[in-house]
Amino acid sequence: MSKNENELAHTVIGLAIEVHRILGPGFHKAVYKECLKHEFSESGLKASFDIHVPIAYKDKTIESAHYIDCIVEDRLLLKFETVEQIPEVTVNAIVKTLRQGQFKLGLIINFHSPLLKNGIRRINNRTGENEANDSH
Repeated sequence: MSKNENELAHTVIGLAIEVHRILGPGFHKAVYKECLKHEFSESGLKASFDIHVPIAYKDKTIESAHYIDCIVEDRLLLKFETVEQIPEVTVNAIVKTLRQGQFKLGLIINFHSPLLKNGIRRINNRTGENEANDSH
């Protein structure tokens, strides 16, 4: 039986916390992305990285104008950051990507945070607002 988006997000957050527990903050996001690829593979999760997301513009579809860091199980969008604070433009981009791609949930994971659970933002498609972080 496949997991719903919230269960999937909980699993992904746990794997991200494991990567952060081992590496800590301070690396470029590409390092964390490679480690998550390993964790997803080990856990049996299907994950696609650096996916070009088409953007609807007027009567056209622009194929390669935007990309997302990762899509897990074709249902959960992930954006990785290594910044002091997640900019609102990043949050807005995730909301727009969720809506254009008909996804329900996205996570922004900021590996710069000393305590990773404080660096995770859950973005809900319906409201565009943060949801409560999973507790680990």
